[in-house]
Amino acid sequence: MGELGQRLGRFCALLVGVVGIVFGVLAYQSLTPDTITVLSGMACAGAILMPITVFVGWVAFQSLRLALDRRRDPAPQPQALPFVIQMPQFPTAPQWGNPPQAALPDYETAPRRKWRTVGDDD
Repeated sequence: MGELGQRLGRFCALLVGVVGIVFGVLAYQSLTPDTITVLSGMACAGAILMPITVFVGWVAFQSLRLALDRRRDPAPQPQALPFVIQMPQFPTAPQWGNPPQAALPDYETAPRRKWRTVGDDD
């Protein structure tokens, strides 16, 4: 199929070239110089605008395709992260055969400190 496509493309290009040359010769023989100038200017303007038109069409097609892809495949919805609650662990004393004990003193059974204020003559 590839070779047939290449041959067909070459034939079409040759046909367009021959038809263009024939019409060019006929137009040159039958038209006035002013008309030929106008037609050649329009052909040059069309040739200049053709790549710009193709580029704008390509950009429009790409944006349309991107919009359709976004509509077809919506973005995943964010999920709530799981909560991990960990109870605080109190530091324990080293265990060398003794049962574990809290490293912080028990404030209810610990002896109360007595404070003495220095320099106060009350």
